[in-house]
Amino acid sequence: MKDLFPISVFTIIVLFSIYQNFKIWDKVADDNQFTHQVIIENKKLIKQLIIEQKELIKPLDTQSADIIRNQKMMIGKIDTIRSDLMFFK
Repeated sequence: MKDLFPISVFTIIVLFSIYQNFKIWDKVADDNQFTHQVIIENKKLIKQLIIEQKELIKPLDTQSADIIRNQKMMIGKIDTIRSDLMFFK
């Protein structure tokens, strides 16, 4: 019985180490799965932000086109008024 005691202690230590390794690898696997989920969520958010950004830029493009068109019309009116004033001078 005394001869088996060191072997049984060693066996218990080895089994406990194996158990700890399994716990660690389960935690690593859970962390990897969580990281993968976070990456997927981030990709979804990036796509959503890109879509929202495009939706915000479209009205700005039309606004700037309207502003340029209005400025050209104002320049045309100013030129007309200037030529009329030159005519009446």
